[in-house]
Amino acid sequence: MIGLGQIGCSPSELAQNSPDGRTCVQRINSANQIFNDKLRSLVAQFNGNTPDARFIYINAYGIFQDLITRPAAFGKYPVNPFNALSLLAVLYGCLLGTPSESIYY
Repeated sequence: MIGLGQIGCSPSELAQNSPDGRTCVQRINSANQIFNDKLRSLVAQFNGNTPDARFIYINAYGIFQDLITRPAAFGKYPVNPFNALSLLAVLYGCLLGTPSESIYY
């Protein structure tokens, strides 16, 4: 089972709810962490109650932490929601840039 990623850092949330268009929306990410904690507990409960099955929790929130906070270290650049073309791309669900350079949400 895969937990939620940092939705508060998605281009849509940055464009709509971030004060500067670059800072992640903490209230959304905090809610995601609450959900992930409960999902992690549920996975542990499933594993305790079903001896013939094995459930695995994947921490999507943590996996993408470095990519979101330090995209340049991975050769990536985030979408700038205040750029008019990028804003249109966010609103219509596509991202600008080449697949090797852009961060996809």
